Amino acid sequence: MGGQLRAGLFAQDDLSRREGVAWGEVFRLRPHLGLSVGDDFEASFEIQLSPVDDTTVIAREAMASMRAGGAWVDVGLVPLSDRFGDTLYSSDWLFRPLALQVRTDPESRTDARAALGFTRTERGRFDDPIDHVWLFGDVDRGPVGAGVVVMASSLALWEDPFVLTVAGVRGRPVLGPLRLELGLVGSLTHRTDIEGVGGLARAAGTFDLGPGEAEVLALLATADDRAEPFRTSFTPPMSLIDGHGYWSLTGLLGLTPLTDEISIVGYNVDGRGGRDTWRAGMATAQARYTLPLASTITLSAATGPYAPQDLSVLWGWDSLVDVTWRPRPWLRVDGAAAAAFGVLESIWLEPVAVLGRVQIEL
Repeated sequence: MGGQLRAGLFAQDDLSRREGVAWGEVFRLRPHLGLSVGDDFEASFEIQLSPVDDTTVIAREAMASMRAGGAWVDVGLVPLSDRFGDTLYSSDWLFRPLALQVRTDPESRTDARAALGFTRTERGRFDDPIDHVWLFGDVDRGPVGAGVVVMASSLALWEDPFVLTVAGVRGRPVLGPLRLELGLVGSLTHRTDIEGVGGLARAAGTFDLGPGEAEVLALLATADDRAEPFRTSFTPPMSLIDGHGYWSLTGLLGLTPLTDEISIVGYNVDGRGGRDTWRAGMATAQARYTLPLASTITLSAATGPYAPQDLSVLWGWDSLVDVTWRPRPWLRVDGAAAAAFGVLESIWLEPVAVLGRVQIEL
């Protein structure tokens, strides 16, 4: 048995509009149950309760796993994340298709998986839901890897499905003190009246700098420059199912595990977020520095701009400072401040936010 309890308070304001401070609270409970029988069978069940968000119960995970030869087979609500830095789909953002997955043993030299899944996107009381069938495949060996995901969806699954195929290669080279993550991903969309192709390039790195650690991130996603949706835009699966991922280092215009409650836009890598940014692509370069202040206290600061692929406007410059105290392995206390400025939804905004949060995980 285990779980996570998170509680906190936050305050937000927009310095450019003088509308006053808005207060909010954070509360989330994730109880977890696990069962193992010998070395060949495991089962897990996890739910999330967030009464602050008017969400009663969300099933985060409900699956059984069994060993079959040199592999494992998972069946149920399986949490899945991409291996391209949460740019495509993310279990952290509740991506948990009803799936059958086969994966290699964790001790194998080759880390591979293949899965078949199903999800449904609800669209409102008077609209039919959208069904999605998924195929996933990933393989990593040493510092190199590749992945593919195919999604077919439509209002009636068997009538004129919209098909999205995303495939890419990745590498994790080490150049002296610099530890890199590199990825090139392409997307192909197909429907009767839509044919499109797009691309994403991502480079991230970490290295020791003085007494702390520095992280850098550069990302470029192609965009449609002809006002024809999908034709030249990179399309991540998460944008088609109202999903997100923790791909960024900053927290008001992007999303991080600390700031998902206070993010005002939450851009995806294709520019999905603000009303005027759909399919505008993404160009960003971000950096973060983490400094230990004591054995249980760390300070981190992140900053970076967000812009469409053509750099025609600055959507915003986003910054985040966080102090974390971890007196015990199961207890984390955070105090954070975030600020941004830029043109968001055709309006100049200067949002700021502060957040205090306690998290217990057992």
